[in-house]
Amino acid sequence: MVVGIAGKYCSGKSTLTQILIEHGFTEINLDKVGHLCLRMYTGEVIKAFGREIADENGDISREKLGEIVFRDPNKRRQLESIIHPRMVDYVLQNIHTSRERNTVIDGALLFSMGLDSSCSFAFWVRAPILHRFIRAFRRDRLSFRNIFSRFWTQRKLRPHGSLKDVDIYYIWNTGPHNKLKRRIEEILLERGIG
Repeated sequence: MVVGIAGKYCSGKSTLTQILIEHGFTEINLDKVGHLCLRMYTGEVIKAFGREIADENGDISREKLGEIVFRDPNKRRQLESIIHPRMVDYVLQNIHTSRERNTVIDGALLFSMGLDSSCSFAFWVRAPILHRFIRAFRRDRLSFRNIFSRFWTQRKLRPHGSLKDVDIYYIWNTGPHNKLKRRIEEILLERGIG
């Protein structure tokens, strides 16, 4: 079984993913897949964005690239056109080779990349903006400007993507961890996963 987890920045996707991992799921983290694809296609990305995004070792500086793509929607779309198809291929190949295991795909862009069509069902995680802001500041130590920029970039992110109707469970992530865990476990039982 493949389960998707999506939601906006710092809504609590990794918390839900960890609960599924505790129930035997194998994780595919879209952020990590994106970083892997950036490394695999460094030359193509540097050719598109210029040498100024490279560090002293010739690797892509995600910080420099992030400043460009979070500021300019056209540049973000250009990067997505290079990286997203490779990410989708990687995820689908990974799912195909591990069909006998339960898998969770964790990533904000699950729906916009059409990966929900490979899922049996999906979770959309929500949290109040103030909670998300505090989590972002504590976890990532970003400036207020960078946090706001990420929030702004994801303002239209919604749980819709492919043509397949996938069941979506909307999870409000504000309460204690054990309450959240109980709710996820109830849904897993409904779906026949003990």
